[in-house]
Amino acid sequence: MLALPPLFGRFLVRTGKVTDGQVRRAVRLQEELAGGLAEAAMLAGHINTEDLGKVKAHQRRTGAFFERAVIELGMMSEDALGSLKDHRGEESIPLGEALVLQGAIAESELAEILAEFERYKEL
Repeated sequence: MLALPPLFGRFLVRTGKVTDGQVRRAVRLQEELAGGLAEAAMLAGHINTEDLGKVKAHQRRTGAFFERAVIELGMMSEDALGSLKDHRGEESIPLGEALVLQGAIAESELAEILAEFERYKEL
């Protein structure tokens, strides 16, 4: 039988730290934000998940791209957006951070949960 590596999301559900639905929503958030400007804006603290929902609704109504939508909604200035574009990273947001952004786990708990997961993987 093939031994599969333990997955962080599965670990979180099995240990009761989050629900399966919370993991699925966090994975969708990862996919939506993968390497994009929205992810960089969230990580920099310019917007949160609630704001992102407002931006997406505005985009659907107006057809605006993300950059124009956050400016039109008053969430970011053009200068802040330009600076963010210059400094954004190209890495995807880790699942743990996506769960923190969504409020599924507390940021203060994340380091201990990750350490617990590392110990679990060694079993």
